[in-house]
Amino acid sequence: DIVFTDPDNPEANLPELSSILAAPKRRGPWEESETVAKHRAAREGKPLLIWFTDSQNSPMCKALSQELFTKPDFENWASEKVVRLRVDSNERASDFVKDPNISVDEEGTREADVRNYVKNLKKRYKVMGHPTLLLLNPSGEVVGRYRGYKRGQADFTWGLIKHGEAVSANAYKEWRAGLEKKGYREWSDRKERKVFAKLTGYSNGTLTLIEPDG
Repeated sequence: DIVFTDPDNPEANLPELSSILAAPKRRGPWEESETVAKHRAAREGKPLLIWFTDSQNSPMCKALSQELFTKPDFENWASEKVVRLRVDSNERASDFVKDPNISVDEEGTREADVRNYVKNLKKRYKVMGHPTLLLLNPSGEVVGRYRGYKRGQADFTWGLIKHGEAVSANAYKEWRAGLEKKGYREWSDRKERKVFAKLTGYSNGTLTLIEPDG
C-alpha cells in the first residue's frame, strides 16, 4: 500500500506505519531471540545474561526463578545493568509458539523451530545441563559461566553475576575509549534514542552512521 504524508506536517507520525515500525514487544523482561538480545547488548553497551533453562523438567531452574530472577531487587538491578536472554528447552513456554491465531500445523512447525534453535545454541555455547548461566560482554565474548544451582544460594549466584557484570563494564569502557579515538561517539535523535556510531557521510540533511558491528 502507498501512504502519503500530510503536506502541511510531513514529519507527523503515520498511524498506518506504527505497527510495522514498532519494536517487537516482550511479554516479560527476558528476550527470546539471541539476535535481538545481542543487538541490544551491543547498542546499549551492557553485558548479555543468557539463562539456559528447562522450565518443565528442572526443579533447580524453578528454584532459581523463584528465589532470584522474580525478586524485585534483582529485577531493578538487571533492568539497569544487563540485557537478558532466556533459552528454554520447553518449547511450549515460548511466546513464539503461544499464539492463538495460528493453526495446529503451524504451531507444530514453530515448536520444531524452537527445539532446533535451543539445540543449536546449547551446542554452540557448550551447555551440558540446567540451569546454566552465561555472561557475555557487549562484543559477544563469554566472560562468565555459572552452572547449576542449589536452594538458598540466590545471594551467592547474584554475587557471581554482579562480579561478571563489573568485569564486563570495565572492559567495555576501555573498548569504547579506543573507538572514540577513531571517531565514534554517541548520537541522539529527537526522541532521545541513542546510538554509539561513527559519521561516514552527510548529504542534504541526512547523516549516515555506522555502528561498531558494521
